[in-house]
Amino acid sequence: MWQHGDAKGYSDVLPFNYFSKIGSDKVRKHLVNGPDGSRHRAQCRVKIAEAHADLDYTSFPEFNTEQGMELGVMRLVFEDSRRTLVREVLWKDQHATRFAQQKVTVRSRHDYEAVLGDVDRLLPLYQDVEINKGSGPVAMPPPAPFVFRPGCSAKASSAVAHVQTQLDIVLLRHNELQRAPYNRLISQYGRDEVSTEQPNGVGSRIDVVVRRGNGYWFYEIKTAESPRDCLREAIGQLLEYAFWPGGQGATRLIVVGEAPFDNEGLQYLRQLKERFSLPIEYEQISI
Repeated sequence: MWQHGDAKGYSDVLPFNYFSKIGSDKVRKHLVNGPDGSRHRAQCRVKIAEAHADLDYTSFPEFNTEQGMELGVMRLVFEDSRRTLVREVLWKDQHATRFAQQKVTVRSRHDYEAVLGDVDRLLPLYQDVEINKGSGPVAMPPPAPFVFRPGCSAKASSAVAHVQTQLDIVLLRHNELQRAPYNRLISQYGRDEVSTEQPNGVGSRIDVVVRRGNGYWFYEIKTAESPRDCLREAIGQLLEYAFWPGGQGATRLIVVGEAPFDNEGLQYLRQLKERFSLPIEYEQISI
């Protein structure tokens, strides 16, 4: 996601085959998601080198201007010649002579394993909607039971994640944030008492779980820029983990985010505790 200028808040979604062959010089169109949920299209000419790719939007000024897109060249600098990990994003304005490094908001997205797991889980629904046109009930795979397994799943901190032909250029801040509370919690309670990516028994996975006697603490990690957004994204998931029939209950529900908590957030959680007796908390973490 772009973090400054007129493009602030916009995210480019790029077809995976853009970067498959060195030397390709093809005209492409791709999706651009706006900060308000709007969707736009951008047209560019793509040139691939060994360890970087240039997406030139200046070749199609009329189309891109009508879509509200800036004119310039975006350069993706990859970690190596495989062109699967993006190291940095550069931008050169239409009349500029040099590229400038861009500040990118670190976003939480699924890693390869989680993406493939979601695809497997949702495939029956996709087949029913697209092939059977919703002609009958969808048989979803049975969820894994809640069986506490201590340990931390090793995951990348940056990647180009893709499902079929679509990808998001993503920096997996979520994975870095997950390791930080895991390391702190195992130092407090021991390795045998802390788990990550724990199946919750009803078809989802909990970011971090701490076992305390016969009870469990559930942690949901969010990378949103404000505590309000972190709470909005996490509370529904935590409630489902703890209260969905067949799931494992929890004695504490903790939303984890980088954003410092504020007075409005404190009042909000206080009301949830007083009116609904929810054991919900917020924990700020810095790495």
